[in-house]
Amino acid sequence: MFNDIPISFKDRNESYLVLSKIHEFCKENNVPLIGTDKVELTQAIINFAKIDGIKEAKVCNWLEETLKEGIKKVMITKVVNIRGLRNKNKEDWEKLIKSSFGVKKSNDIIRGVHSGDIELCGYEFNEIEGKVDIISLNFSILLKEQKTRESNYKTIIYPIHIDIYLKNGYIVGRGKSKGLLFKFKRDDEDLETYESVNYEKLIRETFKKVYLSLNIQQEGIQSCNHTFKSSIHFMIDECTKTPPEIMVKLIEEEECRKNFVKEFFSRKSINLLDNENYIDALKDIEIFMEKYISINSPNKEIFTFNRYAYPTQIAATDEDFSSVEESSVEDTPLQCTSIFFDNKKLIEKQKKCDNVSFTFKREAKTYFPNKKFPVILEVKKGYVYVDFRQYVLEEDIKNVLSRIIRSD
Repeated sequence: MFNDIPISFKDRNESYLVLSKIHEFCKENNVPLIGTDKVELTQAIINFAKIDGIKEAKVCNWLEETLKEGIKKVMITKVVNIRGLRNKNKEDWEKLIKSSFGVKKSNDIIRGVHSGDIELCGYEFNEIEGKVDIISLNFSILLKEQKTRESNYKTIIYPIHIDIYLKNGYIVGRGKSKGLLFKFKRDDEDLETYESVNYEKLIRETFKKVYLSLNIQQEGIQSCNHTFKSSIHFMIDECTKTPPEIMVKLIEEEECRKNFVKEFFSRKSINLLDNENYIDALKDIEIFMEKYISINSPNKEIFTFNRYAYPTQIAATDEDFSSVEESSVEDTPLQCTSIFFDNKKLIEKQKKCDNVSFTFKREAKTYFPNKKFPVILEVKKGYVYVDFRQYVLEEDIKNVLSRIIRSD
């Protein structure tokens, strides 16, 4: 029976449930809006859930979806030994999960039973042609939280969401970043001991639990790093294609570039038959021209039109460990700044990037007024760390993940 939403989620100072999402649910379900305060509005949803079982299920499903989206830290890595799990149907997976994780049925986090250990609450499957494609596992743990070093400990429910992409061999973990979190245990004398944790430690521990239960393991760190740095470069390449308006002007200058290089090589007695020198010089001049045409373009929208995102900061390291780090002001597309072109050749040569900040366009129709949101991607130690610093909907998170998780 649904009685309440835990204070861990409905507290005024928490961002699990935000006003825009609460208003959206109330309007779509004809829930009377009580006041403008977050706690009062949440109480209206609680009252709605108590009317009957159908409304209770609707609220619990909405809460489950809402807890998974929002301001999140996401970790992605690749797994091996997964081939034997790819052809199972829904019934096979249900049996496997129940036996592997010791659960009797799938519960949502709101109505689940929680403890000081990471435990599976619920699960669901995405199917394609009768075969499970993605397994979603929802875990929880009771933690102690301090808002400040001087404040009292408060017991909270901390959700951890895991998605396993069977076809592509990826595992994705989501958690919420919080300042002061502690695992706690009581000893035989009823005294509590505390261990400091953060979202990263909790997701890593949950990953290990999944690996052990399903007999899979993480792919090697170097292999993962190579895959993810290449994926990020591919995203940058997609989002920084030379706009048609700029390309037309570059084509107009093609003969000029060729003549300049030939004449320069002739004056300086540089061997024109060395094709590598010639092609390299042509590329340098092309980047030079593109740089000044781009940064002086009066229409900056050509660098964002018809693109799912645009980069605002890039970091990369070449084979000689030379570092490149470039950023634009605020959310200005990096492609219309000088620094992007100063390092374009190195980035194109390496086809790898360690770190990038994107501004993504929202996929979902939403009550949120801002139609863009920032995302930071960083590759380190075999993982991609994805940082959503604003509240984003599930459709937007999936859009970002789909750019990283692609068919091999």
